[in-house]
Amino acid sequence: MSERPLSPQQFADAIGHDRESVMKLIRAGEIVARDERMPGAKIPRYRIDASEVTRWRESRIVQSSRKVAEYVARLPRTPLDGLLARRRQRRQQRLALSRGRD
Repeated sequence: MSERPLSPQQFADAIGHDRESVMKLIRAGEIVARDERMPGAKIPRYRIDASEVTRWRESRIVQSSRKVAEYVARLPRTPLDGLLARRRQRRQQRLALSRGRD
């Protein structure tokens, strides 16, 4: 290890949040941390690798809705998608027929 691990406070300073927010992120599993407390100690002593700052920031990048739509369009289709499309088509046909009778 070339870099010293960061404390939750140091990590919070690096990402621009407070220490309690970092503790919540650790508990939620969004930040990978090690508990380096001594045997018998009751309070956890979390340490976070410095590379985790970059990983966490990259995980927060927001994709444009267009990119998300393109991604979803490339997802494989399931048989259920075809069934739902046929149901929608039949429903539209029934509506068109019922409007023609009026």
